[in-house]
Amino acid sequence: MNYTFEKLNDATQITVNLERNKTWEQRFLITSDVHCDNKGFQRHLFKSHATEAVKIGAGIIDNGDYF
Repeated sequence: MNYTFEKLNDATQITVNLERNKTWEQRFLITSDVHCDNKGFQRHLFKSHATEAVKIGAGIIDNGDYF
């Protein structure tokens, strides 16, 4: 897999160059505004999702505002 990162003002553009293949798939765990410092944060659920993403080889993208 070939990819590039480019800073665009306050954002980052990620370009992934792939060959089309009917049998290939890629999964991602995408999170934003997790706020793990909130008293209602369900750590066990977040950990479960992250562990599953790692297990299946998913890319993990966090869009910020973690605290």
